[in-house]
Amino acid sequence: MVQAGYVLTAVALVGQSDDAVMALLTPLLSHAIGNVAAFSGVVHLRGCTKIENYAGMARRQPAAAPIQVLALLSQTDIPLLIGFVGKITLFMATIEGGFVWLALAATANTIASLFYSARVMGWKYFDPPGEQIEMLGRTSAVAM
Repeated sequence: MVQAGYVLTAVALVGQSDDAVMALLTPLLSHAIGNVAAFSGVVHLRGCTKIENYAGMARRQPAAAPIQVLALLSQTDIPLLIGFVGKITLFMATIEGGFVWLALAATANTIASLFYSARVMGWKYFDPPGEQIEMLGRTSAVAM
């Protein structure tokens, strides 16, 4: 749902900023890349979607946990990751279009989403491992 708000922000920039189209496409592309990375981890875990299945994942799957954490951080738009490129493009065009208040609101939303993602990342690293879940083979780990 959050991404829909960012898309609408870019749509509001049409005619207001020369970078409106780039501000629309860049976050969509970066979010798609982040989703592929995140969901490849879910596929590797044979589609487990219960949050309890991810508790202690870093101990059971030391290679899969950091990949999922990087995907979450990218979707939260942390600098140096692909999500940040999309978000900074959108924010710069939003400010250029005269919607500083909207860029500030979107920034606040990004910070709030970081706290949500931090909870999920914490479960992977700091909670005791739950029940052992079956993983797909080496091919899915490499694809991840």
